[in-house]
Amino acid sequence: MAAKWAQKTVVIPAQRRGCHLITPKILREIEGDLSGFKCGLAHFFLQHTSASLTINENYDSDVQADTETFLNRIVPEGHNAPWKHTMEGPDDMPAHIKSSMFGCALTIPITDGRLNMGTWQSMVLIRVFSWSSQNCAEMQGAPPDQMGASYPHMFLILLLLHGANAASNAPAGPKWQTLSGRPPQVIARGGFSGLFPDSSQFAYQFALSTSLPDVVLFCDLQFSSDAMGFCKTGLTLDNSTTVSEIFPKMEKTYKVDGEDVHGWFSLDFTSDQLIQNITLIQNIFSRPSTFDGSMGMYMLDDVAELRPPQIWLNVQYNSFFLEHKLSTEDYILALPKGISLTYISSMEIDFLKSLGGKLKKSKTKLIFRFLNEDVIEPSTKKTYGELLKDLKSIKDFAVGILVPKTYIWPLNKDQYLAPSTSLVKDAHALGLEVYASGFANDIATSYNYSYDPSAEYLQFIDNPDFSVDGVLTDFPATASGAVACLAHSKGNPLPPPGKDTRPLIITHNGASGVFAGSTDLAYQQAIKDAADIIDCAVQMSKDGVAFCMHSADLSAYTTAGIAFASKSSTVHEIQNKSGIFSFDLSWSEIQTLKPDLYSPFAQAGLKRNPAAKHAGKFLTLPQFLDMAKTSNVSGILIEIEHAPYFAKRGLGVVDAVSSALVKASYDKETKQQVFIQSDDSSVLSAFKKFLTFKRVLSIEIQFSGASKPSLDDIKKYADGVRIHRSSVAQITGYFMTKFTDTVSSLQAANLTVFIGVLKNEFMNLGFDYFADPTIEVVTYSLAVMADGIVTDFPATAASYFIHGIFRFLLGTGPIILWSTLLGATQRTLTPIHTPPPPPMATVATHFGSPPSPPRRLCRRSRSAFPAGARRSAAAPRARIRSLRNLSCLVSRTAKASVSGAEPSSGGEDVNEIIDAVEVESTTPGGSFLAKVTVAIGIAVTATVISLIMKQPSSGPSFSLPQIVDASTQSDAAAATIGYTFSLFGKIVIIPEYTPGWVYFWLLMAAGFGLFISEEALNVWVCPLHWGVCISDMIPFYLGKLFRQTKASKDISSKIGIGKEKALSISRAVQKYGNLIGFVERFSIGVRNPTAFLAGALGISADCFFAGVCFGCLFTLPIQLAVGFVLRERPVVALASVAAAVGIWTAFPYAAAACTALFLYLRRRRESSS
Repeated sequence: MAAKWAQKTVVIPAQRRGCHLITPKILREIEGDLSGFKCGLAHFFLQHTSASLTINENYDSDVQADTETFLNRIVPEGHNAPWKHTMEGPDDMPAHIKSSMFGCALTIPITDGRLNMGTWQSMVLIRVFSWSSQNCAEMQGAPPDQMGASYPHMFLILLLLHGANAASNAPAGPKWQTLSGRPPQVIARGGFSGLFPDSSQFAYQFALSTSLPDVVLFCDLQFSSDAMGFCKTGLTLDNSTTVSEIFPKMEKTYKVDGEDVHGWFSLDFTSDQLIQNITLIQNIFSRPSTFDGSMGMYMLDDVAELRPPQIWLNVQYNSFFLEHKLSTEDYILALPKGISLTYISSMEIDFLKSLGGKLKKSKTKLIFRFLNEDVIEPSTKKTYGELLKDLKSIKDFAVGILVPKTYIWPLNKDQYLAPSTSLVKDAHALGLEVYASGFANDIATSYNYSYDPSAEYLQFIDNPDFSVDGVLTDFPATASGAVACLAHSKGNPLPPPGKDTRPLIITHNGASGVFAGSTDLAYQQAIKDAADIIDCAVQMSKDGVAFCMHSADLSAYTTAGIAFASKSSTVHEIQNKSGIFSFDLSWSEIQTLKPDLYSPFAQAGLKRNPAAKHAGKFLTLPQFLDMAKTSNVSGILIEIEHAPYFAKRGLGVVDAVSSALVKASYDKETKQQVFIQSDDSSVLSAFKKFLTFKRVLSIEIQFSGASKPSLDDIKKYADGVRIHRSSVAQITGYFMTKFTDTVSSLQAANLTVFIGVLKNEFMNLGFDYFADPTIEVVTYSLAVMADGIVTDFPATAASYFIHGIFRFLLGTGPIILWSTLLGATQRTLTPIHTPPPPPMATVATHFGSPPSPPRRLCRRSRSAFPAGARRSAAAPRARIRSLRNLSCLVSRTAKASVSGAEPSSGGEDVNEIIDAVEVESTTPGGSFLAKVTVAIGIAVTATVISLIMKQPSSGPSFSLPQIVDASTQSDAAAATIGYTFSLFGKIVIIPEYTPGWVYFWLLMAAGFGLFISEEALNVWVCPLHWGVCISDMIPFYLGKLFRQTKASKDISSKIGIGKEKALSISRAVQKYGNLIGFVERFSIGVRNPTAFLAGALGISADCFFAGVCFGCLFTLPIQLAVGFVLRERPVVALASVAAAVGIWTAFPYAAAACTALFLYLRRRRESSS
């Protein structure tokens, strides 16, 4: 009887703190595997450091509650506990201790295909760590209390089954067409360089935690002047580091392969200079700058200390460094035994030949790297295209080749795939391995892939003819998913939709990412791509024909803009811009039009299938229904919008849809479900008579959660809702910060929830999704648990569900699940040799706790640059600053994507912005009091100096300002030597012998933004300047105190301004960062709130004070000049103030009132006509 092994990874969704019975969940997942074992052992292993496994009673729930009570008493928590490890909060170390008490593994016997446990026994998952707002307040990033429960914070349980197998033989794993027959290698170029700066610590660590277990870390070798090896792509440093800022005079020009290259070169610096002064930045504009300036250059020794499974050392510039007496060969041969190189590649033949003769006993594989075909190889003086024709000669000194992917699958001039070359087969026939380079999720590739990077990987590793031996990629997680989950699954059936399986795949105008929406070709492609529901947005022609079209405005989706330009009009009930509308054209006229494939990101160079731009024909509603009837789709969705306006035009769209459905017998249909979708409750109510139809309310506005009265109202006329992606998750910058309770609240009310619209283009995806649309599909399926996803590309969603999540590949070990990539952007990585960064918050992940780097308040629009655009050498560097040289505000300001490429204007408020910002780690009370003491000390000093300098030579020794009637102005002025100014018909006299502190506090008042005339300000420059600056620091420190006391509720009411204004100021603080002190001086009318929110948002006090002092040099002369001009003209002064106030307050209200009146009168006129 042969031995049998089975291994499976089971994902347990996010759990609150406490004890949870998980046996039913586990059994559902492993039932099929268990049934094949008559006798054996099941070993369960939990991959988590703050949770544990045990076996206990499953009958009385009090057992779980009492266990939690026992743990809390035996292992104390809180700030008074003796624990030192509190990086993630006061319950951080207690969580680890509790986890160790129970352990993370269980072994249970198997008998007759069942776990042999007692009647009242159950496996218990003990979640011993809970986030709290108190914990997160001291960390950077999204508040963990917002992430813990709703974000996909999952545990991985590894199941190992072993026993006697009655069936004897386990099925063999899939056979790969690689040279070795094993799965292709995933090679991470510079680590996870698609997210982090290339060759940085976080990039390498993140690649290890999100990729296949045997991932290869790729290091491009560079040398310092003292022959230390660094990993860094590209010969010059200025495009991807801060070197040009730190050493502006070190730019040089060298000859490289006969051409002059200008820039900063690593060989001009010592290793200490590079390590201690230079930090890395992202050199591709479409990728996040969030992590710029937070990590130094990484040495090969540092990469080795990560203990990766394999290291690939690429030697790109051996001849250049050799010219400067830096020998790559000597460096490699002198590497300590602890640094094992699996691969060494070079584009120089002589180097590989020489090194190969000295590494005969080594297991290191030498790989010859090909550059573009017209480039000349320096050793042979032949082009790489010529060398490609003589692969046999390469076999003499290398075991494989690394080639650009176009060597294998070339593209034609229109960016479509040409037939593949025979390179892989020819190389394999000679015993050469073939590795392909140039893979990235965020670059425009062949239109054949429909912007799905997984489809491109599968083209190279899972086609019928060949498979490359490895792929060099900037996004190793996506490549790992393609290898482990998606490959070798063609022909797998699509599991039926359901709560325990998958959501419905609903098209958006058919497969509108491939063909023009709402055409026959788009619907045929959607059916071919295994969509569950195909949709038709019904429009009406002038002669009453109902047909499918995304919008009543035909100009964006057809050629109507050319053919019927004269019929352009503006219909405000439909949209606020002009268009050519379906109800102004007859159906025969519409049939003369050609479809126009709409590409939402065409301006960024991301066009959709241009070869089919005008392909297909439009369908009437009956034609659409006939097509659906004869297909294998499980349902249809009919969308109706603008029904009241159609009715006003004499076009009954509701009646047209109803009659068409009845005529097609859909009112009696049992195999296909009918969904009626509309944003109009009266439309949905009209279909209530069709008992089998499901009615869906379309909600395009962004919202979070829903009240019970609202839900009850929706349920009166709808069975479900279709919501926008922006309502599912809160986003800041281009990153998700938390999931909302929108979906859960709707589902709790028994409403079906559809989410859309999903698009494949990486410009539509946030950084959390790694520019991979499959991860967005996983998010809404596994984390949000949507009932349906609406997409332009149904093939991408179907591919994921067809290929399945849980796969085991022979020889690869446990796979990395797609679900493990959710939210993996924020992890706490352990630094190897560099000092650890400040404590920071982490987003829920599945692989423990890696490090999110500090984030600068520098927001960059993803659409501002072409896809894949790189920094030029002359690009401005003012915004890139080393954290070693300047303290920058750290905040979660990078955005992700749930609402698309443009940042959302809603869905966040100032309280959440403040809660997401790190508080300075200094002792709150001491720091605050010390700085306040310094400020008061300066004020007292200025007052004392003022008293000493302004003591009168005669007369009274003390006097306060006097207020007299204007009629006595001349007498008062004559009787008093001092300064006067008019105020509300009164004369304010400040005598010459008034003590200095009076002037000082008047200046303080001026600093708060009060209008003070020139006489009151025309005093000593030093008290004037410092008084204003210190006055601005008072609200600033109040804001810091507010933040440190964590009183972050209803902040706008506390500072006396509206929520919108508070949010606007908070965004300004985020935008300008440490420059906000300077900007605050020009914030007319909101100076106090700006200073207050700057303190609350964690701006450095030093930076803010410096900005204020500098700003005063501009604003005080302006104030003095204004006061001087207006001092003798109080009426003009008051009129000026009133005019300014009117512009900012009365004018917008007046404009709004006039607009409303205009619209009201126009509507009355139209209704009467």
